[in-house]
Amino acid sequence: MGKLGPSVIVATLTLFLACAGLSDPARKEADEHHVAALGLLDAGKPQQALAEFDAAIGLSPERAEYYISRGGTYLELGENRIAIADYDEAGRLEPKNAQVYIGRGDAYAKLGELRRAIQDFDEAIKLKPRDAAGFNRRGNAYTRLQEFDAAVKDYEDAIWLDP
Repeated sequence: MGKLGPSVIVATLTLFLACAGLSDPARKEADEHHVAALGLLDAGKPQQALAEFDAAIGLSPERAEYYISRGGTYLELGENRIAIADYDEAGRLEPKNAQVYIGRGDAYAKLGELRRAIQDFDEAIKLKPRDAAGFNRRGNAYTRLQEFDAAVKDYEDAIWLDP
């Protein structure tokens, strides 16, 4: 087997970096906006954070985590329907991401749509059966529905997973 020429090495490295997302300046800038948004959230400035999330999504709309983060911010602000739309988009991009279903379930629960919330928590539990969050949140929904046997079982599972 002969030596690889410099052009083959450069082409291979360029392809690797492109696949890893490391050579895309828009993605890097989008990540910077996302980090800035998270910092603004920590500083108690959710409205300013939304502008940074919007910028990140505008630059890299294929990143589910940006929609999840923005959805969580809308949820915090009580904009539950807008949060659901962001979680829907994140779910379209990453249907196996349990955080999509936790966040959307939280939004449905805040709207009082507890059966829909339970459906999303069920999906989160299927995807991450060792994560207490889905069980805890589903237990909360069952409690609000006064389905106490189901709630107790979920709370027990949550405690068992995360004492």
